[in-house]
Amino acid sequence: MQIPPEYIYCPWCFVIKKMVNQLDSCIICK
Repeated sequence: MQIPPEYIYCPWCFVIKKMVNQLDSCIICK
């Protein structure tokens, strides 16, 4: 699985959202 650049800017959001299965929401964290 590749991680989009947006997630790199907010790694903590990536982890938290992954836990709740809302990975797409991580883009907001940028």
